[in-house]
Amino acid sequence: MQADNNTERLEQIWKQGKRGVAVAFLRRVMQPQTSLAEIQEALQFAEVKDLIGTIRLSEVLGALPAVEPTSRPAAAVAPSPVRPASRRTRRGPAQMNEIKGQLWQMLCAEPGSLDTTQLHEGLAQSGHEIDRITLKRLLSLLEGENKITCLGGRPKAWRRVQGSQSQSNSIELS
Repeated sequence: MQADNNTERLEQIWKQGKRGVAVAFLRRVMQPQTSLAEIQEALQFAEVKDLIGTIRLSEVLGALPAVEPTSRPAAAVAPSPVRPASRRTRRGPAQMNEIKGQLWQMLCAEPGSLDTTQLHEGLAQSGHEIDRITLKRLLSLLEGENKITCLGGRPKAWRRVQGSQSQSNSIELS
């Protein structure tokens, strides 16, 4: 019985010794510059393969020297995309009346007719940047008040109705 205990104890010491040798071997293999292919090859050794289930990774990695940061410059982080500002601006009734009055003055000053392109450019030169949809809406309002008339064509031509007053302060936006 004593001999069996001694044999078991010696086997256990032998296994611990083999395990210690395997851990020491893996520590020497696993260096920061070691490739994964080399580590895989080391794990295929017969002595290591038999004991791989008993070896903890912390036992092997605990002895690794600290990995120094690479000398590559850090990648610049691109700014997150910013939603573009809305191109359309909301105008109050006072601003719309001012633009409408400017349109009326432009049409009264011209003896003939002006097309929408000329009116749009004239408003832009006077400091009123509006889109074509707003311009057409204002022209339709003036036409509804029987102050101007549309002559048709592409682009549409507009002129003052004969006999309408050329006072801009009588214009009200509805």
